Amino acid sequence: MSIELLQPGLLDSPYCWLIRDGNAKIGVHIHDGWCMQLDDREVFFFAQPGSCIHLEPLLDLEHELFFSFLRNSAFDNKAFSHKILDFPKLQLIRLVLNTTFSDYWPVRALAWLTADKELIPELFADLDKFSKNKAMGQSARQLAKRLMRWGR
Repeated sequence: MSIELLQPGLLDSPYCWLIRDGNAKIGVHIHDGWCMQLDDREVFFFAQPGSCIHLEPLLDLEHELFFSFLRNSAFDNKAFSHKILDFPKLQLIRLVLNTTFSDYWPVRALAWLTADKELIPELFADLDKFSKNKAMGQSARQLAKRLMRWGR
């Protein structure tokens, strides 16, 4: 894993780059929100749920560490704070639960969800579908079922 959390963020108006992952920079546009730039070329935005696939490596980070980093980055970069704090966590978790073919990323997404149980009601249908997916490991499916019970 080559995730590097940039503190302070790299200001490149109208962007504030917060994360480096190899040759990619991930951050926010002052108006348009979370985005990514590969090899200092074109920037694309995480507006569509499927585009969040590029954020999967962040799931390897411990939830509290990452969101503490985001809170600190928002404090340090006031002009970007509203966009920094609007990280597409729900979209990322939903995408991972519904599209991956192994349970590596879903297990990490479920760990994030365990740390932020307020999202469970919005992900209830996704958790139910995941918990019934026999291609996923039994322990991951059982964790999804436990989270569903917690969310009722």
